[in-house]
Amino acid sequence: MNGLNEKSQEKKIIQTLTHEIRSPLFNIKSFLETLYEYHFQLNDSQILEFLEIANQETNRLVRLTNQTLHLLRGNPHRITVFHLLDIRNIVAKVSKSYKITTLIKKITLYPKLKSNIPKVMGNYDLIFQVLINLITNSIKFTYPDGIVIVKFKTVSSISTKTRKKIFSLRIEVRDTGIGVHYKKKKNLFTSNINLSSLEYQSEGTGLGLTIVREILFLHKKFPVFISKFYKGTSVFFNL
Repeated sequence: MNGLNEKSQEKKIIQTLTHEIRSPLFNIKSFLETLYEYHFQLNDSQILEFLEIANQETNRLVRLTNQTLHLLRGNPHRITVFHLLDIRNIVAKVSKSYKITTLIKKITLYPKLKSNIPKVMGNYDLIFQVLINLITNSIKFTYPDGIVIVKFKTVSSISTKTRKKIFSLRIEVRDTGIGVHYKKKKNLFTSNINLSSLEYQSEGTGLGLTIVREILFLHKKFPVFISKFYKGTSVFFNL
């Protein structure tokens, strides 16, 4: 039985990696193809920017692959290290990686990057993954000439322990896409996935959203999903 469980575990890890590496692979391919075909139309600044993005996505791909190899070598436990993060920096890099995709699909990706956004505690690579998955979904299900917005807002709440006011940064990804029918909403974020061992059961209901849920669970946060059929979708979370 242990042998079967190990094989099943390996299969699930590889399936999850397959899902997550699609985005960096696609971005690397898109930017390098554009450089190859249109380099004579690009100025030096644009060429350097495209190479920087391809390098950024290559580094992300290497980290994802190394993480998976680490898990396959017999240590399924994920150590999550948290640091103070500049969300503006993460969103700026994520937005750049979609420059060609949004151009091809004729979609406007609009990050509202205010100068007074506070730093928050989190894991850089994991929050990067959250935004990648949410923005990828929004772009995928938004018609040409549509809009995808990344918004930020400081929100306050009362601590149940200290009864003092605490502040969080709310991050929202909103689109003008096709939305989700109310009958299908209950299936979202419900697959059994555990990112500490990268186990999941994919039921065709959106593995990316399930990964988002579990990454935020590691941060002791949760996503809120609001959608209107043929009107658009909004997903937000606090850090």
